[in-house]
Amino acid sequence: MFDIDPAHKKLDIFSGRMTTDVWKHKYRWGDEKSPLDTFRRVADAIHSPGTLADNVFDAMVAGLWVPGGRILAGAGTEKRVTLMNCYVNEVVDDSMEGILRAQSNTALTLQQGGGIGTDFSTIRPEGAILRRTHTKASGPIPFMKMWDATSRTIRSAGDRRGAMMGTMSDTHPDLPKFISVKHTQGALEQFNISILVSDAFMEAVREDADWVLHFPVPPLERDTKLEEYDFDDNNDVKQYAYSVWSARDLWKLITESTYEYSEPGVIFIDRVNALNNLWYCEQIRCTNPCGEQPLPPHGTCNLGHINLARVVRRPFMDDAEIDYTLIDEVIKVGVRFLDSVIEVSNYPLDEQAIEEHQKRRLGIGFTGLADMLSQLNIRYGSPEAVKVTEQVTRAIALAAYNMSIQLAAEFGPFSAYELRYLGGESFVASHFPKDFRDRIAEHGIRNSLLLTVAPTGTTSILYGNVSSGGEPVFLHYTERRILKPTTGYRDEWETYVEWGYGARLYRSIFNHDADLPSHMVTADQLSVQDHIVMQAAAQRWIDASISKTVNIPTSMAYDEFVKVYELAYSLGCKGCTTYRPSAVRGAVLSAPRSDGDDNASKGEPRKRPDILRGTTYKIQWPSIKSSLYLTINSDENDVPFEVFINSKDARFHDWTTALTIMITSIFRKGGDLSFVARELQQVQSLNDSAFKDKHHHPSLVAYLGHVLEQHVSEGIANNISKASVSAAERCPQCGQQSLIHKEGCGSCPCGYSNCG
Repeated sequence: MFDIDPAHKKLDIFSGRMTTDVWKHKYRWGDEKSPLDTFRRVADAIHSPGTLADNVFDAMVAGLWVPGGRILAGAGTEKRVTLMNCYVNEVVDDSMEGILRAQSNTALTLQQGGGIGTDFSTIRPEGAILRRTHTKASGPIPFMKMWDATSRTIRSAGDRRGAMMGTMSDTHPDLPKFISVKHTQGALEQFNISILVSDAFMEAVREDADWVLHFPVPPLERDTKLEEYDFDDNNDVKQYAYSVWSARDLWKLITESTYEYSEPGVIFIDRVNALNNLWYCEQIRCTNPCGEQPLPPHGTCNLGHINLARVVRRPFMDDAEIDYTLIDEVIKVGVRFLDSVIEVSNYPLDEQAIEEHQKRRLGIGFTGLADMLSQLNIRYGSPEAVKVTEQVTRAIALAAYNMSIQLAAEFGPFSAYELRYLGGESFVASHFPKDFRDRIAEHGIRNSLLLTVAPTGTTSILYGNVSSGGEPVFLHYTERRILKPTTGYRDEWETYVEWGYGARLYRSIFNHDADLPSHMVTADQLSVQDHIVMQAAAQRWIDASISKTVNIPTSMAYDEFVKVYELAYSLGCKGCTTYRPSAVRGAVLSAPRSDGDDNASKGEPRKRPDILRGTTYKIQWPSIKSSLYLTINSDENDVPFEVFINSKDARFHDWTTALTIMITSIFRKGGDLSFVARELQQVQSLNDSAFKDKHHHPSLVAYLGHVLEQHVSEGIANNISKASVSAAERCPQCGQQSLIHKEGCGSCPCGYSNCG
């Protein structure tokens, strides 16, 4: 049914070793023998066996239609899981009952494999009055830590790691604390965080105006001078001023944090709501964990993607062109498929099922954009790439909306549909011509929103290692380390050295030893503007949003960095996420080494240099007469490499030696430093605890963990100002310095992703 170019047919994309292993570990069910068996299961589960299922199966086998990962893993299995990738929580009621209910929603959603976003703007700030007890409120951040602990717990019980988004309004009094909450290593690791930035705030920044942080509950104590800033809002609710900032100073606080720590992200929330097709019946205050789906309370993202890497005719030739007929055919199949997923999926909460059935949101997107551009002999980020990206995205949008109108004629429109859907400043009203809107007025439309560009991490590997989502190619020839499933105590790793789809296709057409053409650029060859203009080009024809990370070179000065956000706002983006390497934000991918000395990539201990420099701490403990000495030596990057614990008292020689060997072994293999410190601090003694450094420590071992944690934290803080920093972040799961950021997520070859 789907006629792709012979050059694409020639590549067997589903039989590679890495693809096969990813399929086995992520998507295979029961006795399935190949990805094609999985595709058959999924197609028949969503449509039931027949013509519609056959169409979906054919599109998947051709490498053109890529269902979301939850659908591939769960459809047609006996697992009680959701097929929706992500959700947004209810509006959190500012009460203990409301907060605990929202936390329970989070746990139940994570349990079934869905990521979830929560807006914490409704929780009263630190210092606000608690009328029942007439004491001060703790603010939303301690509750976020409860959410984080919940996600850690749920993560250990399922096959998908917890993923959460936390948002906060630009007027919330605790915004400065929210901005810096992740500056401490290990804090809120299960969260991505973003600020809801309003047009009013951006205008205040331009005008250098005052900006009042306020809340409808008064503080227990405050300076009387702040009372003059109190006001009644548009709903006649009194707002109490907690602090007054220069808008530019607050903007600097936000952007300095993103410059050094790559968080928080920014969501231009007024733009999101103005362009929302459902402007008349919902208010959006949060997104899913990766940011591509702004969603109302209990909203869901129902994802599927067209693989643009397979739609080019005569790839790499002078007359290469996009097969728009093929795009239209695949999108029609995809819209009908995802509309049927709504009926088949489990939902963790009844409210989520009601919300999705009333509005029937879909998330049709794409992957392989960079590979498509390469095949057209176009450089990613160039003016021609911007033009083609907008044209392709427009074609996808028109095909999707046309199909949804057709489904409405067959089955009726979504139940929350009203004629007001065609009004306001919405995507439909501002993008489609009158004759198109007249067709919607006649038939209605089956799905309220249809388009998004979501992360396609492991599914992009499954479909031939294509470029992920709308991102550029990271490297054409890459090494990936993937943590193998194991029930033993030792981690087992598999190392793959693979060509990306575009490079593999080029070499298959011309010559297996051929040098790649200069237009086939990689991420490190792109300017910041290249990233932003490509995001903006796609956003023009996406009714939801885009998961995209703008990679910032370490050398970029802060004054230049700030302009990235201004450019994103001016070009119409709905948000902006940046990643600048630093010692705290420390890659699924790395360039293969030719010297064979990459011990860490093989899971082997790093070789010890002849000279290491370190710090020795003198430790005194109440029950021990002799002091202990904890020495921590670090490598040339100031990353702890080994520890020694010594004492004159021979009674402790056995356990201190054992602890030394254990910690050093973990560090030399690139282990998670914060994990080691945390675990040590959990060790309790029945009769030998003490108060030191204003804290209670349940044992001497726990105190050693505390000292280690302080050392690591101080080292990271000192390193942030250094010019020479790592290009990748240390993964919180495997401890390797291999976490890279793309599509709004941090992901690692071991399978970890902070977006799930």
